[in-house]
Amino acid sequence: MSDAVLIQLADSVVADLNAATLSQTFTAVRKYRPPKSLEDVKSLTVLVVPGAVEQEFVSRNSQVETYRVDVAVAKKLDVPSTAGTNTIESLSDPLAYLVEEIKDLFAGARPSAYPTAICSRIVNDPAFYPDRMDDHRVFLSVIQLFYHTVR
Repeated sequence: MSDAVLIQLADSVVADLNAATLSQTFTAVRKYRPPKSLEDVKSLTVLVVPGAVEQEFVSRNSQVETYRVDVAVAKKLDVPSTAGTNTIESLSDPLAYLVEEIKDLFAGARPSAYPTAICSRIVNDPAFYPDRMDDHRVFLSVIQLFYHTVR
């Protein structure tokens, strides 16, 4: 039995991330859900989560399908609770740059393992979650990749 298109796209995102040369080293993994607790995040973690599927029927014989794949970038910031914001920013800036690199990697690209789709939209809102940074000292950013196919 073959995998659903959404799973094939998520696996392709994992493979493309792991093959890319980016500013930081990591191994991306696919999960159906992120960790329940941010305390589980210790080192740089890149998770790929199958997100959603939309179908729009444009005629009797044709439909446009949109698949959302989420990429979460998280890292525990080793900052003493008494440290100032400059320390948090200096640790977060390279992670924000990594998020930008990941967005650039997929913008307008076709996944290596599913070339009939194209990444036509990327959403990274918010760019990071300040409450996670404040409460847990974790940098967390979620990138939503939207792939379109026509059948």
